[in-house]
Amino acid sequence: MFVGKSGDIVDVYGNSNHPDAYLFLDEPKGFNWAFVAVGNDATNIGVAEVGLPPSTLDETSRAVLLDDYSIKNIFTEQITEWVFIEYPNADSVAVALLVEQHLADSQAPGFFNSDGFVQGGVSPSNDYNELVGNIEKLAPYKPLDVSTLKIEFK
Repeated sequence: MFVGKSGDIVDVYGNSNHPDAYLFLDEPKGFNWAFVAVGNDATNIGVAEVGLPPSTLDETSRAVLLDDYSIKNIFTEQITEWVFIEYPNADSVAVALLVEQHLADSQAPGFFNSDGFVQGGVSPSNDYNELVGNIEKLAPYKPLDVSTLKIEFK
């Protein structure tokens, strides 16, 4: 993880590896919690994005790590697949609408204030503009590097 502060702006990015984690399905296993965030210490607001790429992914692209493997995309895929495993005759349009309703606030980025989560996707005010601009410059680490990292002490 990296944490840096310049003036009132705090940048945070990194990953955590969870090799045995699974979500709604038993497979695939192994996710990397890949994240970027920017906050303003003076105004107590922040913006964050989280991706759930596989722990074995050999990729550094921000677009892949945070867009392709966004929480919204991964949850949508896994929940939809689970529904059709459990209910093979489910109406695909109804399932898609229901999943979309339940994941409405999972669109990136997430916006926060001193009370916690505000909303996802669309900025609640212009106060967040600088943070949104800054977060787009941040990227998490390559999941494979985090997964295979070894720290040894003598």
